[in-house]
Amino acid sequence: DKGFSQLGTIVAMASAIAAFVLSAFAHDSSWQGVGLIVVSAVVLDFAVSANLVFGQRAIYGLAPEQRSRVNAIYFATFFASGAISSALSGWCYARFGWAGVCVLGVALPLAGLLYLATDLRKRPVEVR
Repeated sequence: DKGFSQLGTIVAMASAIAAFVLSAFAHDSSWQGVGLIVVSAVVLDFAVSANLVFGQRAIYGLAPEQRSRVNAIYFATFFASGAISSALSGWCYARFGWAGVCVLGVALPLAGLLYLATDLRKRPVEVR
């Protein structure tokens, strides 16, 4: 670890946004459309996994007596947020189609990036 967790988090969230934007261009069941969906799914999986790992890296940088409680809260929040997002995406799909799901998929990581930007203004980017 070279201390690039904040940059990695930004790249992961931007990748999630890019995956949903890319998937919005898959309008038909052609090979190109299917290919876009496959690439979008792989990029989205990378983004979510990377973000999870960067979050855990921050947790394991804490004192040992704090790790288990914070990790439990982190995973409970992570999975509850996933369940809520799944429910919201189902509602968006029923009301607005795939475009609605894409808007939600872009809005959530964008909100995370905006929150991270407020945090970065409070303290400098860590580089070791």
